[in-house]
Amino acid sequence: MKTNVFKISASAIVCTLFIISCGKQIDPKSDGYYKTFKGIYYSPNNNWFELGLTYLDDADSKSFIVLGQNYAKDKNHAYYKSKIIKEADVETFYVDTTGLAKDKNNVFVSDYYTSECRPTVCDIDIMTAQYFVHNQNGQDHLWLRDKNYVYLNEKRIDVDRNTFKAFHEWFIDKNWIYFLYCDSEKEEYKLLSVDSIQNPLETISGTAFYLRNGKDIIYLGKIAMHNVDIKSIKALDFTTCVVNDLFLFDGNVRLKDTIDVITLQTVGCFLKDKNHIYYGAEILKGIDAATFRQTEEYCYKDKNGNYEFDFSAKKRSPLKRK
Repeated sequence: MKTNVFKISASAIVCTLFIISCGKQIDPKSDGYYKTFKGIYYSPNNNWFELGLTYLDDADSKSFIVLGQNYAKDKNHAYYKSKIIKEADVETFYVDTTGLAKDKNNVFVSDYYTSECRPTVCDIDIMTAQYFVHNQNGQDHLWLRDKNYVYLNEKRIDVDRNTFKAFHEWFIDKNWIYFLYCDSEKEEYKLLSVDSIQNPLETISGTAFYLRNGKDIIYLGKIAMHNVDIKSIKALDFTTCVVNDLFLFDGNVRLKDTIDVITLQTVGCFLKDKNHIYYGAEILKGIDAATFRQTEEYCYKDKNGNYEFDFSAKKRSPLKRK
């Protein structure tokens, strides 16, 4: 008898999940809004199994329309995800071609702390306001601009509005290179002016953190080398780079009289030249450089034996003998 009850309960659960998961997608503009016999629900990326779902109890199914990835409205309310946007004028509420929500009175943004949508606090021009920066994850909602200004987190910043744009890990306008960093103490993003624009301006193949700007080498938010006659550049990974005969680690010249840049190469998580094995800018003692090689993803070997990468190592050598 207990077995039958269990079978009935399990079947009921499967049936319920099937009905929910097979709800009709309302509009391909958003993969979050769905309609079932119970009404309209929102589930982030339709991932109700991991992220859950929320029914919009007050939604009017007949007049409900999707406006964008996370925006919708019916005859009574405007919605951001599953929440009502209280300040919105429903009749004029819309989402523009850049994904920015507006009505006749306001431009709306998502609040990081409350996860709700609210009017901007900056005095931005409604008609010309837009998102304009894309990154690898899609639209970057930190940035807004209108016909006159650029705004970072709803604060007007002093850049050239017409030429300001993203440039790999940096931002540039006609005059300057900028770097965006997060002030952890104040919990806010700031734009740092790094260097005036020179030629050539180009990224260095193999690394995302170094940039050549004429005779300067930039590492993230600082000038790592200034006014250098650059004959050759070779990036080894995100943090290491060789300029002429100098080795840079974390944007600083290191091991100037030790490292041999001609024979320097990467071996898994490490660097080696004809003399030494390096982890970052530290020499690993007791490892034979001539025979050191990688055997598996985190396993290495030299003439003295086998090693594995020790993830628990902090200041000491991360190579542990097997």
